[in-house]
Amino acid sequence: MLMAACQSQLRTHLLSPVTLATAMASVNADLHQRTETSKFVTLIAGILDTDRRAEELVDAGHGLCVYAPDESQPRRIETTPGFLLGVVETADREIHELRLQPGSSLVLFSDGAVEQTNPDGDQHGIEGVLTSSTGASGREPVVKRPLESVR
Repeated sequence: MLMAACQSQLRTHLLSPVTLATAMASVNADLHQRTETSKFVTLIAGILDTDRRAEELVDAGHGLCVYAPDESQPRRIETTPGFLLGVVETADREIHELRLQPGSSLVLFSDGAVEQTNPDGDQHGIEGVLTSSTGASGREPVVKRPLESVR
């Protein structure tokens, strides 16, 4: 429920003429004021500028994002993970800008994708996500391959 409330608030802010950093600050302050200290949210939020083929990203402690250029080797997006939402009342958020190639994909996923273990107890890891995304082209394979690999 907490994540749904954050998602709804963030969407509402981003539909108004505010920056991504301002929207994140507002959601963070509200979450900090209205919830218990043990409650928090991790997320990556972004705004896509299709004219410039650029994505602005802000990482609130999530850190799980892969950039998959069309038919090329995917790579983890190294953002500066900021404070989780709700932990402190105010926090600076670093904007990370990513230039997108035509046909590329940005894949965001939960920690479950990297923490899933095989029968031997080995975690799938970020390398498993990257390997399963290699050579994937188009929206459907970029999502299906890592999902199938985790399963």
